[in-house]
Amino acid sequence: PEDAAEILIQMMDRSFGQPAFADVVKNTIEAMGQMELELFDDALRRALEHPSLVVRQAVYGALVGSGKDDTVRLTYPALLSSMDGKGRQNWLRAARLRLGDEAVEMFRKLMVPTVPLPVRDMVVQETMKLDPEDGALIFEELWPNAEGHFKTLIAGVMHAAGRTSGTLWLGETLNGEDVQAVVHAMRQLEMGGPGPLMDRVLALSNHPR
Repeated sequence: PEDAAEILIQMMDRSFGQPAFADVVKNTIEAMGQMELELFDDALRRALEHPSLVVRQAVYGALVGSGKDDTVRLTYPALLSSMDGKGRQNWLRAARLRLGDEAVEMFRKLMVPTVPLPVRDMVVQETMKLDPEDGALIFEELWPNAEGHFKTLIAGVMHAAGRTSGTLWLGETLNGEDVQAVVHAMRQLEMGGPGPLMDRVLALSNHPR
């Protein structure tokens, strides 16, 4: 693998200064990411200086498997300033997989009104893949003012994390008359199980609306 890695790095470097070969650089970067070797980290950092936006976005995807934690941290400021949608999605995934508690704090700071809604939606998607305890930390400041389906989604995370507020909210929703809200609440129980809401879940299962 190291021999193949060196070939990829040389190929990228040879093509780097030639605008007509931007696709070659992009393809080598994607191959680097697929090999999942941190020895590509220096090359990926160099590629962040490439004039092609497409190349730079490919780097964010390669960081998931082949970037070092420090490089993921280094690129955090670019999340809102120079990444496109795919680049942001890739970076958030890299942060979730590589940065642990640091990612939780980063995600929490991104869930504010000044951050564009599409970015917050991506953060929510990645948050739902974290442990419920981490998800609860990210969502806890949003909980009091959340509404509708988003409130129920957060309630599911809170419930799975053992927070009574989420369990109570889901319980009230399951006892309500809004069928769609009940169905959505039931789905949120998949993460942490019904727990103390088991009786209500069984009653709904036996008497579907």
